[in-house]
Amino acid sequence: MPTTVLPPAFTDESTKAKYLNGVKNSLNAWRDGVRPSDETLLVGAAQACSLFAQGMTYTEIGALAGENDIQRTSGVAVAVYASRNFCTEYNTDNL
Repeated sequence: MPTTVLPPAFTDESTKAKYLNGVKNSLNAWRDGVRPSDETLLVGAAQACSLFAQGMTYTEIGALAGENDIQRTSGVAVAVYASRNFCTEYNTDNL
């Protein structure tokens, strides 16, 4: 499996910790009990930021995460917390 190089914004340990804490504790995600590794979640955040830059919405990004509701909800959670912590210019909830 190839290693993804994360953008420089992803090197701040405090920001990474806030993102990981938020996305892991999202009430609507991970209902199946399966949580990806920190590295996978960070790669997902980088991908979400890239997709936001291409004009995609939270819902559209979530739809790319899988076919069932749990996968899509988890994908939206990754996008929401990515926008809150890494690519804040795409955040719509003013947090």
